[in-house]
Amino acid sequence: MFLNEIEFLQRVVKIPSVTGNESLLANFLVDQFRNWGIESSIDDVGNVIASVGSGERVLILTSHMDTVPGNVPVRVGNGNLYGRGSVDAKSGLAAFAYLLREFINSENLKIIFIGVVDEEGESRGARNVLNRFQPDFVINGEPSGWNGITIGYRGCIKFDCSIHVEERHSSSQKSAFLILNEFVNRIRNYIGNDEPSFSSTNIEVPNICGNAHQATIRMMTRIPVGFDIGRFREFVNGNREGVDVQWIVDTPGVLLGKNNILVRGLISAIREEGGNPIFKKKTGTSDMNLFSRWRCPVVSYAAGDSKLDHTPNEHINIEEFRRSVRVLRNTILGLERKNISPESER
Repeated sequence: MFLNEIEFLQRVVKIPSVTGNESLLANFLVDQFRNWGIESSIDDVGNVIASVGSGERVLILTSHMDTVPGNVPVRVGNGNLYGRGSVDAKSGLAAFAYLLREFINSENLKIIFIGVVDEEGESRGARNVLNRFQPDFVINGEPSGWNGITIGYRGCIKFDCSIHVEERHSSSQKSAFLILNEFVNRIRNYIGNDEPSFSSTNIEVPNICGNAHQATIRMMTRIPVGFDIGRFREFVNGNREGVDVQWIVDTPGVLLGKNNILVRGLISAIREEGGNPIFKKKTGTSDMNLFSRWRCPVVSYAAGDSKLDHTPNEHINIEEFRRSVRVLRNTILGLERKNISPESER
């Protein structure tokens, strides 16, 4: 039995869960929920789903179990907990799971916990639950800082590009590498490739792998709210010049509302902790982009500095995590007490 939320977080961080290998953490969470008397299961793609409480209104608490690769030894020092995933996004995951047991007997609110897989990949976990639930409120556990509330993310278009050219004398043809590089530059010129900001469009090109005869690349285009994805696809398809394009996934950007009961509850809970609430719009993409399709109040909230995501120094401040747990607890208690029709908040 865990004595407090910090011990629970530390155990969650210690369990490796790189994208595609989340089963150890999933099984741990299911076992823990069952020890607490909470009904839970693992779905067909590996998501952990648990629920407590009753009532017509439904709150979903969801965060991803997977992390990017990287060995960050788990340790406590200088008031921080270090470890891969401590910020992205096990602080939210652990806070939601730990709090669930406090609301087992809630009579005015049903709370569903979803620990999703593959957020760092193609979001298979989030996509798998979209048609299975229709919540009234959603808190997505991505780092915002304990006094931050994230209401927007840019979108993302992923596609693979490749080219193969027949072997001929090097003086008589362009290399595959050069052709692919010219293709990337045409896309850069089309979108402008501004410096990353919430309202800008830019492409991320980690590597071009290839030689004179074949080359491949995965391109990721970060897009703002309202970006015309169809028009972009038309441009890419019409300017391939021999490059093969395989579209992977399109995720539109989102900017969600601030004037709803969920956001007001978070604001109040942050102020009770002595904080000044800050609204944030992120330049990355998260599962919140997909959860916005539920057309109900949705926010991202969890302790942690997102600048530490994926870094060798990833860590969470322990006191900040404790504050975030108290903020979440008070937010949920506030939703429990509200006798408001769900439809009025949609």
